[in-house]
Amino acid sequence: MSVFKIIFKSGFLLSVTLGLSLYFSKAFSPLSNNLKTAYLSVPENTLDVVVLGSSHTQYGINPAVINNETGLYAYINASACQPMEVSYQMLKESLKTQKPKVVLLDVFTMMPGQSVCYDESIYKLASDEMTGIEKINTLLYIEDKKIAFDYIISIRMYHQRWNEIDFNDLKIRNEDIPYDSFGYINLEPKEYVFKYLEPKSKKNKYELKEKDVKSLNKIKALCDENNIELLLIKTPFDIDQENYDALMAIWDLADDLDIEYLDLIDYTEEMDFAFGMDSETWHNTNWGAYKNSKLISEYLIKNYKFEHVYNEEVERNLNYLKNTTLYNMLLNQVDPYKFMKYASEFDCIILLKYNGFYKTTIGEYENELLNNMGFENDFIKNKKNNYYGVVSNGELIDFDDKELITRVNGKKIVINKNKIEFNNQILKDADGELTIVVYGIDFSWNQNMNVDYSSRWFWKNGCLGWECK
Repeated sequence: MSVFKIIFKSGFLLSVTLGLSLYFSKAFSPLSNNLKTAYLSVPENTLDVVVLGSSHTQYGINPAVINNETGLYAYINASACQPMEVSYQMLKESLKTQKPKVVLLDVFTMMPGQSVCYDESIYKLASDEMTGIEKINTLLYIEDKKIAFDYIISIRMYHQRWNEIDFNDLKIRNEDIPYDSFGYINLEPKEYVFKYLEPKSKKNKYELKEKDVKSLNKIKALCDENNIELLLIKTPFDIDQENYDALMAIWDLADDLDIEYLDLIDYTEEMDFAFGMDSETWHNTNWGAYKNSKLISEYLIKNYKFEHVYNEEVERNLNYLKNTTLYNMLLNQVDPYKFMKYASEFDCIILLKYNGFYKTTIGEYENELLNNMGFENDFIKNKKNNYYGVVSNGELIDFDDKELITRVNGKKIVINKNKIEFNNQILKDADGELTIVVYGIDFSWNQNMNVDYSSRWFWKNGCLGWECK
């Protein structure tokens, strides 16, 4: 037998063995035998923007807000502490099914702050969002190659499950799985305080790691090859001097490589971004993600031209995310200004009970907020008059100044001076002299805001109702 035939047969046998090992690894795994990830379930070539990087983007950028502002489709294809070399693999994974116009790349893992969570489990977390050679390449970054191969050929870990599986387990699926979060992770505010970042300036020179610089160059080259605009980004976090110096070094490198960047930390004052409400030390809350995403949306529309294609399935999933986004942003909200602003920007059903009174201090801004929600009334000129109304997706359905009885999507609604009644049930916590009730588009939830004239009609960002620091 010739040497060539021996090599060919050996290679063929090795390929078959590896293929069967990977196949049975899926079958024996107790987690999933689906070949798809959530990202790969998104219809092909529909995404306009793909976001890569660490968990800072998972918590700090909300695709629902971006879509609400721009109509664009975005997906957060990030993972906890995603190293730059893994972001390169994730970009290759992302391009298997999508042709985005813009890739946003978070730069946190080029900074010293990444050391707080840097261990080799991050490669496993990232690999769970990948398939094929990109998954294998990511796991091979683990220094302990035995552990790496255990993850790659997981039948090594699960082979004792042979007596638990049946023929259905051997059917490797390639089914779509839910992607209605679009990679976004919601974080509720836990501390109702105003804490603002102290302005910083560069003090010391920071040397970036050579491997990170190399990976960034590879990411740029891959974007250039596919006619993709690369935008580096940093969401706000409680940044110290060393990390700030590192961030300045990254922006200097970006200038040298002719890569655009958007430093949201520079905009914290403009966004009125407060730590406590808008962010924890590392991760942004849903209120912070809203502010980030509004500014990112503005930047995207101003600087890039998109050839957006409408997709009904993506829209349906985004509507679900928008519905849950609004619910989470209104949850525990005590600022009526923000409550009304959020409600005016998303599809929802709004009930208003306004008991007229001559001492109300409604000004132009308050009147504008009420109008923006869809209530067509001059609340300054007619402040003595009662107003009871219902709005659906920004459109006034009905109103009355004595008692409103109407129906929305088959649900009976009654509003008068003393109560708000929904489907023959009197709502609790709706007894303010002014009450706003917001329902989700599917009526699966509601959030209320009450304001009593005797205490104060509205309050601004002067920390009234908040603990200030």
